Amino acid sequence: MISTDQLWCTKKPYALSHRAILIHLLISSVSAAALFTRFEQGSDPSDLKKLIEVIIKAEGLVSIGHVDRPACLHASGVALLRHFEMHTNIADLADIDRSITLMDEAVQLISAEHASKMPYLYYLGFALLKRFGLRKDPIDLQRSVEIIEQMHKLSHQPDRSDGVNYLDILRKELLRCSERDTTDPSTIKHIITMLRAPLDSASLMSLLGEWAQITLASGSWKDALVVADNFMVPRYTIYRVTCEHLEMIDRITDAGECFCQMMIEMATKINAHDSDEADWVLNFKNRCTVKLEDLGDIALSAERHEEAVFHYSTALSLNQTSPQLEGLLIKRIKAFMARNLWDDALNDASELIKLDPSSPLGYEMKYTSLRRAVLYEEAIDAFETMLSVMSQSSDLEIRERSYQYVNPKTTRAAIRKVIEEAICESPRVLINTATGRLCDQSQQTVAFESELIFPELIFSKSTHIDYVRIKREVMEYYRYAVLSHTWENNEPTFRQVIDTSVYDLEEFPTHHKLQMFCKVAKKAGFHWAWSDVCCINKANHAVLHESLVAMFGCVVIYQGAFGTTRAWTLQEYHASKVVCFYNEDWTTYLNLDIPNHKESPEVLSEMEEAIGISAQTLLTLQPGLENIREKLRLASLRRTTRVEDAAYSLFGIFSVSLPTAYGEANRAFGRLLAQLLSKSEDASILAWTGRSGDFNSCLPAEITVFHQLPTSHIPPSMNSFEMDAMTTRLQASSLQSPLIMKMYDDLLALPAPSFTGHRLKLPCISFPLGSLSAFQKGSERVFRAQPAVLGTVEIQTKDDISRLDSLVLVHPWINFLLDRRVADVLEITKDEEVRALQVLTRLRQPFGALLLEPIPQRVAIYRRVASESMIKVQVEEITSTVLKDLIYRVRMLEVE
Repeated sequence: MISTDQLWCTKKPYALSHRAILIHLLISSVSAAALFTRFEQGSDPSDLKKLIEVIIKAEGLVSIGHVDRPACLHASGVALLRHFEMHTNIADLADIDRSITLMDEAVQLISAEHASKMPYLYYLGFALLKRFGLRKDPIDLQRSVEIIEQMHKLSHQPDRSDGVNYLDILRKELLRCSERDTTDPSTIKHIITMLRAPLDSASLMSLLGEWAQITLASGSWKDALVVADNFMVPRYTIYRVTCEHLEMIDRITDAGECFCQMMIEMATKINAHDSDEADWVLNFKNRCTVKLEDLGDIALSAERHEEAVFHYSTALSLNQTSPQLEGLLIKRIKAFMARNLWDDALNDASELIKLDPSSPLGYEMKYTSLRRAVLYEEAIDAFETMLSVMSQSSDLEIRERSYQYVNPKTTRAAIRKVIEEAICESPRVLINTATGRLCDQSQQTVAFESELIFPELIFSKSTHIDYVRIKREVMEYYRYAVLSHTWENNEPTFRQVIDTSVYDLEEFPTHHKLQMFCKVAKKAGFHWAWSDVCCINKANHAVLHESLVAMFGCVVIYQGAFGTTRAWTLQEYHASKVVCFYNEDWTTYLNLDIPNHKESPEVLSEMEEAIGISAQTLLTLQPGLENIREKLRLASLRRTTRVEDAAYSLFGIFSVSLPTAYGEANRAFGRLLAQLLSKSEDASILAWTGRSGDFNSCLPAEITVFHQLPTSHIPPSMNSFEMDAMTTRLQASSLQSPLIMKMYDDLLALPAPSFTGHRLKLPCISFPLGSLSAFQKGSERVFRAQPAVLGTVEIQTKDDISRLDSLVLVHPWINFLLDRRVADVLEITKDEEVRALQVLTRLRQPFGALLLEPIPQRVAIYRRVASESMIKVQVEEITSTVLKDLIYRVRMLEVE
């Protein structure tokens, strides 16, 4: 520590002045001068003590207001200060307290222009710092700072340059006055106080660093800057130190915000020509940006989106034109979108576009934001703009990337095509279960496009059209429920409902039935519903026809339809994948809590008892061309009001669509059977006895004939033992192998049976019947013939066929002969000759033949002669001669 001994001798002019004053005051005490001189030379404490006593006496001699009183008070204070320094082990601080009091009074008594003002201030400040070092009283520190500020001002006045030394010494003492303890709460106050003093640059930066370290450890940087307003430090320096310390303690966001505030506040004050300042600004901004971006990335990956937005926003505020701006904007857009802040995301996308209108990035972000905001039309525009920008880019890679995307308009067109395909087989008119309004197919299409799923499908994939999802969603949307019920009086008609909602119909039991049906369907998840009471415009023949293929949705069966023998109920049940039964009050039948009542054992049991169809059949029969004979047998038990409905009611169960024309009578059933035969190649449709229909003589007039089993006409399959035994015998016979293979190949080459218009092309083996004889068998008239190969044949028919010429019997069961039902699976590995022998073996089995007659004046055109019972025949024996004749009889006949 600098002592008063050193201070006393620092400036001799001031020291001599003190002596002169003392001598002047103590003119009557010669010993005082001697004591002062001896103390300066030897520093004997006893001399100082005696000197103090003399000075105190002199002080009493100078009255208040005396011109020499300041000098006397100051001299007394300095002497007491020196005495205190020499006795620092003494606990009593009376000397320094008295010293400060005297010197303070002396300072107050002289003006700023006084030649002694600087040394007076210096000694007073020195004494205050001495006492602060012992007592830590902040008032002493504050007063010493104020004294330094006064001396700093005085040092700039003319003729005061000699006082600079006093100022520098006192500044150093201020910095050294206490060893600062950063854990002491008062330390920061002391540092703040000292920072208000005009210290040298190195001292200020050191203090400022300590201040920042303590203040920013847990406090607000904004509060710290408010406190720093009174520091004798440039504002830029305060900001810089604050920013660097915030960065150092990893308060990166605060550092960025502080830097931004500095740039706003001091934009015009930072010297761009000062390389140090410019370099620091650039380097700090870059460092801070990188760290903020990293923090944002971490928050974004952890789905702390609000935090990510905050970090990216701070980083962006540091960079208005830097290359980093684009990447930061993209990341902040993603964070905004994750928080559903669409407007903010769109604003950032617009900024991206402004940054570089030739880059597709901005448009891509805009498109994504609009899409996520469910602003699909705008999103489509943005996407198309993006593709346009990409296609015009000078960057080859970007241009090539544009070819990977699908234009939304293309996807929209693809969706509409799928919609058209989905509703083309549906009724033209359906009920919208949400609005209760009737909608034609154009309105149904518009309805889908108004659903959120429509734009979602447009944007589900940007590089290809997701046909799988599109078809799935479209098919799900256009499922519809069908009401199966018993018609009552006053059912709401198409004309009644076309201009209103079913929900707005006046109260009436049949109206309530329709309304409840629509509500139940809506609750079950169906957008659409169909009822035959109001969805058929009977004035439009095409609509009437299309309504017959409507039974493919979930069928909600109303009370009264459960045990009915209506033909339509069979189709409604089997053609629908899901069936639900309801009571009269629209509560679920049997309180079933399953989505599909077809799967309920209780329902199956009751259905089996009510309609006479086994539960197994109810479970296994599905819409399509499988099990045609079984489906016809089941349908033969049902009843219809109109003849045509026997056919029309089966369109759904067979998954076929044919024109309808009420008034065509049994021709409707003939047309259906012709379609089934052509599509399925199942000739068992021809296995019946009874009356021929009007459409084709090979097809029956009524469906009831199919209650017969087809196996009465078509022989049953032989077991393997029987087949092997018969084949072995044929192999041992004298039949020529080429003839056997010729028979097999000719049968194999026959086309499948099919219809062209109402004419049947029938593959078969024909047998000329020859002459007939008639006789009475009980009450029945029977015709008998002896055709070659077949032996005796008896035919029972109401027609008088004795006068007919050229009658033929035909074996039309070619699929049975070739065993096509299993050949592709079980016998594929068998030798062809073995298969040919098996054909001959089956040909020996009894079968039900069809009787045909040529139509007069029609070349090679036949009609079937219906019989009341099956014409059962059998090839008696196969010899080479018979086989040659059979080969000749393999042919296609045309039958009307």
